[in-house]
Amino acid sequence: MTMPTPALHTTRRHCLLLLTTATAAPWARGQLAAGIATPEEAARLHAALVRFTGGKPVTTGRVKLAIAPLVENGNTVPVSVQVDSPMTPQAHVRRIALFTERNPQPDVVVFELGALYGKPEVSTRMR
Repeated sequence: MTMPTPALHTTRRHCLLLLTTATAAPWARGQLAAGIATPEEAARLHAALVRFTGGKPVTTGRVKLAIAPLVENGNTVPVSVQVDSPMTPQAHVRRIALFTERNPQPDVVVFELGALYGKPEVSTRMR
C-alpha cells in the first residue's frame, strides 16, 4: 500500500491525525523492550510511522484508541479511534491511520477526512 505524501503546507493543527503515532510509537518501543516485537518488526513500524507523519515529532493527548482487551477471534478485532478536534475548515483532522508491528506490512488503513466530516472518529476491524 502506498501512503500519501503530506502536503508541504500542513500545519501543526492539521497534524492532529498523528493519533496513531502518538499512541503507537511509545507502545511499539514498549513492545520491543518487552520482547514482544522483533527488532525488524519495530523497524518496519517506525518506517511506516515516519512515512505517514513526514518525520514530524510525536505528540500526546487528544486521541483515544479503543480496542477490546480480549477477543474471541484474532482475525477480526474491532478498533475505533477518536480525536478531540473542532473540525473547522481552519483546524481539522485530515487523516487517521492505523498500524501494526506484527504484520509484514505495518500499514493497516488510512482514513481521509474532510473539514465537513463532523466528528473525527473512525472504526474498523483488523487482524
